[in-house]
Amino acid sequence: MSKLITNKEFRARVVLKGLENNSEQFNISQNAVVRVRVKSHHGNTAYTDWVTQAYNASRDDNWALSTIDMIIPPTETVKVLGENAIIDIEISGNYVDKSGADMADTYIKTWHISTQVEPGLA
Repeated sequence: MSKLITNKEFRARVVLKGLENNSEQFNISQNAVVRVRVKSHHGNTAYTDWVTQAYNASRDDNWALSTIDMIIPPTETVKVLGENAIIDIEISGNYVDKSGADMADTYIKTWHISTQVEPGLA
């Protein structure tokens, strides 16, 4: 995981594991809502607002392979305190069938990833 530097855009490519339905891995729907935020290392304080990610917004994104290129702008990273933090990734959307079509059933799932924090230039 990349180190988060305050006052600087944070980008990190993450391949999400555990996105399963009936014991089978499935893709992230292009219609899903994917949000990220930064919390304190103990998880009690949210430093940033939720930042919504756009479908396949960068070259490192591939929602069909459960791969997210997280992008948190400097206006949010400036709020982060401490030497360590937790990044939450939340996805809410429809399950996807093998052909790539959205199914009727929906889910909400959150992953928590630890990262180091370094103060950036003010």
